[in-house]
Amino acid sequence: MGNPNLGISKPVQAMQDTLKKALAIAGRMPNFKRFHLNLWTEGAETWIARDVWDKGTACARFDPRKLYGRKAWVGLDLSNKIDTTAIVVAVPVDGLIYMIAYTFLPEGPKGFIQRAQSEKREYVGWRDQGWLEIHKGGTIDEELLANRLEWIRQNFDLQEVAYDPWGMKYLADKLDKRRFPMVEHRQGYQSMSNPMKRFEERVMENKIRHGGNPVLAWQIGNVHRDEDAAENVKPNKKKSTGRIDAAVAAIMALGRAEHGEQKRKAREIEVV
Repeated sequence: MGNPNLGISKPVQAMQDTLKKALAIAGRMPNFKRFHLNLWTEGAETWIARDVWDKGTACARFDPRKLYGRKAWVGLDLSNKIDTTAIVVAVPVDGLIYMIAYTFLPEGPKGFIQRAQSEKREYVGWRDQGWLEIHKGGTIDEELLANRLEWIRQNFDLQEVAYDPWGMKYLADKLDKRRFPMVEHRQGYQSMSNPMKRFEERVMENKIRHGGNPVLAWQIGNVHRDEDAAENVKPNKKKSTGRIDAAVAAIMALGRAEHGEQKRKAREIEVV
């Protein structure tokens, strides 16, 4: 069944624009079919398909050292301490957003190799290639996370560390005492909708440079995109097909980076 209001109350161009976005961001397609074509859909779509994520030079390797000293915004998504945790650095440069993702995983009670064999064999290769950092023991070592953030602060002009306060009180207090620029960033519709939409727009515009990080790509591909009746969106961890901590951290980092760049441009206009 089509849309009987097409060309009447709903302009054709608006429908075409919405379709274009749904074709680029697959996670938008179920709601496009449901709300614009009156078609019921079952199951979930991948949020961002791998070929779209890696399009053009998005996945080209880059040297992070060439970004040292630049303004940077960080997203931190702390897991339940037994799964992956992620820190993503977003660095805006000439209209592009460079992303450096650090993903951490505890080796588990039976050791890292046993965990990799039972959960995801790619863990071993990712560890060996430097894409995945393994913490000894059964839980994430928060001191090592703090050390990584300190390293980021020493090498970049760190503007903010965005984090979800749920389950983060101890680490957040520690980082606050060390004078990190902490910014609460909850993960409901109100906080996540605008950053997630901006993230999707930058993917469609091919303005994100992620360096081909396979762990980040894996978690981007796991994301289930929730949308409410008011078209607010957010990632849904419970409905996602696997871990999405790096994807969530990337959304937060990009959202804060864009917010910071907007404020900078507004100040420049005032000065002029």
